Amino acid sequence: MSDITTSSGAEVFREIVVRDIRGQATEAEARMLRLPANHGRWIEEITALRERIDAQIAERRAAYNAQLADCLKDRQGGRLRWADERAAYETWHAAALAFRQRVLVREREAKRIRTEHNRGRNEAEAASKRDARQSLLATLDDLRDRVEQLEKAQLQAGGRAA
Repeated sequence: MSDITTSSGAEVFREIVVRDIRGQATEAEARMLRLPANHGRWIEEITALRERIDAQIAERRAAYNAQLADCLKDRQGGRLRWADERAAYETWHAAALAFRQRVLVREREAKRIRTEHNRGRNEAEAASKRDARQSLLATLDDLRDRVEQLEKAQLQAGGRAA
């Protein structure tokens, strides 16, 4: 696979994200997206894709409404043209909404995976800090014991000298 930090690499990454959403990604590609190092980028690509779909839906809706207005002005063949335009728009719109729904499902999955990874990492860090704290406390206890032993030895040595 090419380096995904270059612009062509970014395009490759984006294509893999789209294939994954469509269920067409290979197992290796799907695993690669789910690697902790790719979580942020994966979510960014999915979010950008969702935003592009939303913009495209809004643009198509505006174009459809403009065509509807033109059809209504045309008294002779306007109704027939409107029916054709409506059928084409509704077919496209249904497909766009279905794809958007798949994008939303994948977006939730990506965020859940990232959260689980971060939670695990945070728990591991907390356990490491807890272990370090316990080790430090044990070391401090040992130092206190040694200081007490030295003080007793000095008192005993001082008592013998007197």
